[in-house]
Amino acid sequence: MPHASAPLSLKLYARRDMRLFLTLSILVLCSCVAIPRGSYYYPTHPLGEAKSGTCDKNSNKITLEIPLEKGIRIGSSLRSNIDGTSTLSVHILLPEKTRIVLTSNNIIFQSKNAAPETYAIKEWKDKTLIGEKIIHIYRGTEFVYDKSFGTELLMSKLNSNDYNLTLPEMIIDGSKVKLDPIVFRLRTGEVQWLPKLNC
Repeated sequence: MPHASAPLSLKLYARRDMRLFLTLSILVLCSCVAIPRGSYYYPTHPLGEAKSGTCDKNSNKITLEIPLEKGIRIGSSLRSNIDGTSTLSVHILLPEKTRIVLTSNNIIFQSKNAAPETYAIKEWKDKTLIGEKIIHIYRGTEFVYDKSFGTELLMSKLNSNDYNLTLPEMIIDGSKVKLDPIVFRLRTGEVQWLPKLNC
């Protein structure tokens, strides 16, 4: 004996409930959660833009990028480490065959109430930097990057709220370029919103 099928109205109602359930599930998974940022150093420069990754928990990986002529870019960050130390990063990214000359391979890191600290960057020791194309293949996919010249310096515990990073003058196409210092300012007490699904 054949079974009686459910009325059409019940089927439509069940489908509507399933759609509602799926929609709510997606919203829950993709929604954002508030996480305290903690303390971190935010980089600023008149020509630069600060960026943070989507899943940058504790907001300690904010990088400043300063675009210059001919596709030249300068990147810098001051990241807090778990053990209380910090890592100062500074790089110059050069497109293929782009050439710049530095007047020095030293950078100067200084707080308002302390003597300046000078650090020599080994990759800048020749003072003449020539850009290259870097190709990296990962799982069959080719990634192309501009060559980066710079370093990461492990700093002791930082006690000041503000730090200045001064870079050497650069000569680009015969013209001297002197940048204002990059300023790192301590921020605290903020909240960061992170997506649940991705992070």
